[in-house]
Amino acid sequence: MSLRTLRIENCLRRISEVVNEEVESLNSGGCAVFAVELAKRLQAIGEAVNIRVYNYSPVDVEHVERTYFNDSKPESSKEWCANNVHFVHVVVEWGDRLWDSESEVYTSNGERWKGWYVLAEGNISMSAIEVLANHRSNWNPTFDRKQIPRLLQIMDNEFAEFHNEVYAEAA
Repeated sequence: MSLRTLRIENCLRRISEVVNEEVESLNSGGCAVFAVELAKRLQAIGEAVNIRVYNYSPVDVEHVERTYFNDSKPESSKEWCANNVHFVHVVVEWGDRLWDSESEVYTSNGERWKGWYVLAEGNISMSAIEVLANHRSNWNPTFDRKQIPRLLQIMDNEFAEFHNEVYAEAA
């Protein structure tokens, strides 16, 4: 494993630690927001990521998006649910692992989440999940969306620390 990869993993773990201390109920309605924002930051440093969905069944999310929503990205998850995509949980796939606000808790081999839910096939596009994540009505209301600015601040702080480590090493 490269030093860069190790530094990124440490950054992701630090984000998880702080988020779990300071942001309440994130995985109860805020997982898509977390996934979108984490993916954006990883992409900004040149990392390839995918957004993956845990679902009731192993439906092919890419096929559903391509077939039903190719030209439009619906704001409501109801249209996705009508096509058997239920967004039980949303995670970021980076390398061969899946990450959410609780850190690296899954591998990409299709393990069940919480013992029940399966990793849907394919990836949802960033544009589609961003639209869905921005609408509170699509998600469990337990997560207080007023915490989003703090979530973003935590991510920004930890990625700034990552950049400081990388630049200090290069100097």
